[in-house]
Amino acid sequence: MSERKTILVVDDEEPLLKLVTSVLISNGYNVERATNGLAALKKLRTSSIHLVIMDVMMPGMDGFELCQEVRHRSDIPIIMLTARGEQEERVRGLQLGADDYIVKPFGLDELVARIHAVLRRLGHQNERTLIKVDNLVIDVESRTVTNDKAHISLSKKEFDLLVFLAEHLRKYFLETTFTNCFGIRI
Repeated sequence: MSERKTILVVDDEEPLLKLVTSVLISNGYNVERATNGLAALKKLRTSSIHLVIMDVMMPGMDGFELCQEVRHRSDIPIIMLTARGEQEERVRGLQLGADDYIVKPFGLDELVARIHAVLRRLGHQNERTLIKVDNLVIDVESRTVTNDKAHISLSKKEFDLLVFLAEHLRKYFLETTFTNCFGIRI
């Protein structure tokens, strides 16, 4: 890995959080932790996360709801790690947007191998990582946008449109597009 990727682990079981965190750190990852769906959403808004590992059975917002909410906002890779292993549950998780689904109990080596595989696929898809237009910075890999270091919250469609406009800025679009939408004079 050329840069340390940050993985968000979301689970309400503290012993599992500690174990997975330890294994990920020993494999060269940075780790953020959350014990519920709402805390996870906050971390996703405020941190640069490259992959999310989430449990399904959590208080409040369960993993299926969290997966759906994350997928509504971004294409960040999601691995569901849960005791709910029935085929219907696995299919539901994948249909909601999870990239992989691992049933507890699981092998730590398998978890790390699956993380590597998902991030490798992502790496091939996102060869460009940062797009800068004046004081606007678009991080394609983490799907975040900042303007003078302030985070700009965008939906998935808004983000995709912004990337398209930024990549084709001088080719097809008038400078007023960015001036009107983002307050940037080109």
